[in-house]
Amino acid sequence: MALDHHPNLAIGIVQTPPSPVTTGTTLTLKSGQGTRFPDPATYGAYNLSIFLKGVYPDPTNCEIVRLTARTTDTLTITRAQESSTARSIGSGDVVVAGITKKTFTDIEDYLTGLTAGDLAAGTTIGTKYIYRV
Repeated sequence: MALDHHPNLAIGIVQTPPSPVTTGTTLTLKSGQGTRFPDPATYGAYNLSIFLKGVYPDPTNCEIVRLTARTTDTLTITRAQESSTARSIGSGDVVVAGITKKTFTDIEDYLTGLTAGDLAAGTTIGTKYIYRV
């Protein structure tokens, strides 16, 4: 099972919103902010949250999208992920790569699939080597 990439402190401000704003699949961040978001071509797709600047995100004002491609400051997204609703994304909205429910369910699903043998001393899980004392 491939787990999503989780960059630290990846945050940007929408310069050019998608068109149309509720269904478009590309947006542009302010100049130079795209590089804060690791390229999905290298790391695989991962989820982002988009919400109004200056407003705490909640289910009524935040949309979770999947970042599928990035070219400089332009992000290609799949809308309305994790049961969120597509909203009107506007210039000045905040884009954040943060923890979502999917982060935890991916970990839970991964751990559920492990067996006692997987946890034996000397086993490598993903990129981590298991030590047993």
